[in-house]
Amino acid sequence: MNIPPVEVLRLREIVCKGEVLCDPRRVRMLASLGRPRTVGQLALLADITSSTCSYHLRRLEEVGMVQVERVGRSHIVRRVASEWAAVRSGWAKATSCR
Repeated sequence: MNIPPVEVLRLREIVCKGEVLCDPRRVRMLASLGRPRTVGQLALLADITSSTCSYHLRRLEEVGMVQVERVGRSHIVRRVASEWAAVRSGWAKATSCR
């Protein structure tokens, strides 16, 4: 079977996002980003240290799920709405198949 290169790239992107979202701490962090938050606020909400939070945010940023902006001494984190909607839609479809 010959899969077009564009489809192969899309499948890789989906697998990478799936791997990143396998960690429940990352999912909790994403779910709590209904509004922009600092790294410290996210760490408190996820009950993890700021350094652990930063590590998870880098992984989420790598797959395009969040954007991190430096404002003064703080890092402000925003969820990428289109990516979050796609993930939620995928979860809804997956759970409705059961």
